[in-house]
Amino acid sequence: MAPVYPKYSQYANRKAKMVTALPVKVIENPAMHTSTCKAKILKYRKPREYKIVFAGGFYGANKNKTEKIEDIISHELAHIKYPNSHGYAFRRLAGELGASKRYQLPR
Repeated sequence: MAPVYPKYSQYANRKAKMVTALPVKVIENPAMHTSTCKAKILKYRKPREYKIVFAGGFYGANKNKTEKIEDIISHELAHIKYPNSHGYAFRRLAGELGASKRYQLPR
């Protein structure tokens, strides 16, 4: 695993306060390469924390696109509360966390 990315970890921890008291780290896994999965969130027991793991190829190509990375972080944070869902409640929470319009529900 690559080192923690402090800028994005700080963003993640500010937003994560809405869904968890545990710390969140943002890292890259160069070995994770898939065409559909850009990132995933993992919960660790020791130390007790969450890690948002970005696929190496995706992160490398987008690391300077702050809005895009933060959008995905917000999406992954919503999975803390709704692990297996992209339904109504998930999209509402993702929007509240700062995810882009595609995850927000019409008002």
